[in-house]
Amino acid sequence: MSTHVPLSPMVYLTIRHGKRAGQTFSAPGPAVTIGRVSDNSIVIDDPQVSRHHASLTFEGGQWVLRDLGSTNGTTLNGKPVTAPVVVRDGDVIGLGEVMVGVQLVGAAGNEATAMGMHAPAARPAPAPAQPIAGAGARSSWVLPVVIFVLLIAALAVTAALAFLLLRGSAAPPQVVITSPANGTVISPGKEVEVQVVAQDARGVTRIDLWVDNVLYASQSAPDARGQASFAVVHRWMPSTLGSHALLAKAYNVNGQETLSPIVLVTVMQPTGEISQLPSPQATEGQPPPAPVDTPTPPPPPTDTPLPATPTSVPSPTPTTCVDDMAFVADVTVPDGTVVTPGQRIDKVWRLRNIGSCTWGPGYTAVFVSGNPMSAPPAVSLPNTPPGAVVDVAVTMYAPAAPGSHVSYWQLRNAAGVLFGRRFLVQVVVPAPVTPTPIPSPTPEASISFVADRTEVAPGECVTLRWDVENVAAVYLNDSGVVGHGSQSVCPTTTTTYVLRVQLRDGGITERSITITVNLPEVPKPTQIGPPDGSVFEHYPRTADFYWSEVSYPGGVTYTIEIQYGTPDGTDWQPYQKVEGLTETHYRMENFIGAYNMGRWRVWAVSNVTGQRSDKTGWWKFQFTM
Repeated sequence: MSTHVPLSPMVYLTIRHGKRAGQTFSAPGPAVTIGRVSDNSIVIDDPQVSRHHASLTFEGGQWVLRDLGSTNGTTLNGKPVTAPVVVRDGDVIGLGEVMVGVQLVGAAGNEATAMGMHAPAARPAPAPAQPIAGAGARSSWVLPVVIFVLLIAALAVTAALAFLLLRGSAAPPQVVITSPANGTVISPGKEVEVQVVAQDARGVTRIDLWVDNVLYASQSAPDARGQASFAVVHRWMPSTLGSHALLAKAYNVNGQETLSPIVLVTVMQPTGEISQLPSPQATEGQPPPAPVDTPTPPPPPTDTPLPATPTSVPSPTPTTCVDDMAFVADVTVPDGTVVTPGQRIDKVWRLRNIGSCTWGPGYTAVFVSGNPMSAPPAVSLPNTPPGAVVDVAVTMYAPAAPGSHVSYWQLRNAAGVLFGRRFLVQVVVPAPVTPTPIPSPTPEASISFVADRTEVAPGECVTLRWDVENVAAVYLNDSGVVGHGSQSVCPTTTTTYVLRVQLRDGGITERSITITVNLPEVPKPTQIGPPDGSVFEHYPRTADFYWSEVSYPGGVTYTIEIQYGTPDGTDWQPYQKVEGLTETHYRMENFIGAYNMGRWRVWAVSNVTGQRSDKTGWWKFQFTM
């Protein structure tokens, strides 16, 4: 029998509806925040999601959802969240119009379900023995009869038990990943043997291995009727650093399936490979250290099923925290900033702790290669728990030599081990400007800049012409051009074109022409059907919406908006909003529920300017099935 492995609270969210549909996010408990800005545990970059939209907290063995005062509101399975509410595995959370499916690890009942564990059914207590009536003379024939009846009953019970044992219970199979252990840390390039064991008296037919929510490998039992105990080994080679989630799924002959507990494996750079990095004292121009030869790992063998013998599940091993970081943003001094020689540079990087260790005393950001630019070799990090964001500030001074200068930095833990990816600052020191001698008097410049017309409709073009003589250089909207030329332009909005002329005496003069684009209003489409107030008596709940075509220069697309409300036509909630439609028809699939009232409207958007028409009025509809 497999052993239950406790799981740390973990949240997996998969976007089901929204511009990032199909994307999956994960975050460890016990407190997870969801929002659009980078200081959240799960960041969803969608305008429907508020900066700090909602939170999930692990309380008393269950996950609780709260709305954090979001603009577009939070729903759970279609119902607005106005107070803390318990979330269960498989629920759907709505963040405005963004719908996300929920997979929870650590909630009561989730771990047992993931392992395929079920409590054994209670067996009825055997009936107490009854005393045998009668004695004396009747005992000579009563006793043989009683013994015969007891033998028949015993045979019947034995047959029933054998039938039940052969038939098996209705429980799904049991499956567990026996190796590697949860929390295992490995080096890059190392192959991992993933051992999976599944058991079911009726026969296990297949075992799948999923890595980071993607099917990695599948192995079927040699016997199509399944095996009572089936074990396989999949060989997996991680391709990226960081944490990876392993999950096994087993199937029995009846098509029932079970998920194993999640096993987290972290890939991180070992201490022995840090020697390949330049020392903090390295400066520009020094040759890099010689690379260290690393043996090439052998090619991964094919998956091989283990003998179908029961395998005991080892006890979980203690987990070790892992150091890792992610770059968030350059708070100051973007790459390519132009500075003067000797100028003070106050560089600030924003970093996130994506490991499982808390950054505390002894953790530093250290210079590793490039130009140190007079910076200290290391700066201390403040206390930063996993998932938190920290700003790291370093004061530098620009080199005197002209050119591009780069300084590379990396984080180092209290044991002196570098971790995470490098981050950098890059500045440019311009070459000194050579004084220009005063030129002798030059002929007067001649400049002409005209357009064949200055007003156009959307999609129309005009021709700009210029004739310039006795000057040093000519630029049209900052692009160099010859002194005599023309260019066709097709502005989508009112635009000013500037001809900038550099005179021979070093002076600058400009000529400008403004082309006005006259933008008519985008016509509003007309709703055609289904008529307002339509009632549908069919299932599935689908409907086709039609509207009139809109003619506009450059063409248009259409946006349809559908909402649902209570049967009395109140409390309207967003259901679908589809943009970029090129046809005057849209089919709605699987409306949210029978007897719920629905309504729809549509508008047009210009392909050229993005200008939109007025929205049509709301037309209502209702399904009765």
